[in-house]
Amino acid sequence: MAKENLKAKISWHSEIRKISDLKLAAYNPRRMTDKQETDLTNSLNQFSLADPVIINKNNNVIGGHQRIKILKKQGVKEIDVRVPDRLLVQEEEKELNLRLNKNIAEWDEILLTEFSLDVLKNVGFTNLELGISDVEFSPPPESVMKNLEDLKAIRKKGNEKVQEKTDTEKYLVIVFKSRSEKEMVLKKFNLSPDERYIPAECVSLEIKKNFSVKQKSAPINKAGSQG
Repeated sequence: MAKENLKAKISWHSEIRKISDLKLAAYNPRRMTDKQETDLTNSLNQFSLADPVIINKNNNVIGGHQRIKILKKQGVKEIDVRVPDRLLVQEEEKELNLRLNKNIAEWDEILLTEFSLDVLKNVGFTNLELGISDVEFSPPPESVMKNLEDLKAIRKKGNEKVQEKTDTEKYLVIVFKSRSEKEMVLKKFNLSPDERYIPAECVSLEIKKNFSVKQKSAPINKAGSQG
């Protein structure tokens, strides 16, 4: 066939052919899982062959191999097919076979939500495709729930203590000149050298008259200015 004829646009028309005359292509790479075969069988049972099989003029099947296999099992003798107006060479036939199996658009997940879950599952959508977990979680045992409640109570109580400890209105920070000076004072209180917090009711403080704070090291009050 001349190359210019191959470039001409192909026209398709519908015919009725005997299934026994149709020849399945050995090169067809498309395969079905058992679930896909079940879903396709259910579709054919409910709607018959709504989408015609595509063949070449010589009865070679290009698209619809799996449907033909199922229809043969069901005892169907004749079906509607789409036939080109000229014989496709094998190169064209094989390319069209791939395109028919490959050119499948993605689903619009928002529009899919307009269909009921039963319909989607009957069509063949899996839980994975629908974003539904197949894992079922049993309720935790009572002992675990009790532990969770205890942990919540402990955490709440701990948070309250932290808030109480971090309330700066209740703190007076004394800075020593050196670690040794700090340890010496703590020793007088019979406290560990690493102690950082001393409750006010446990000590009695005497402020020296000459105690003073230089301007550059004055503490910052809550308003943000130095006093």
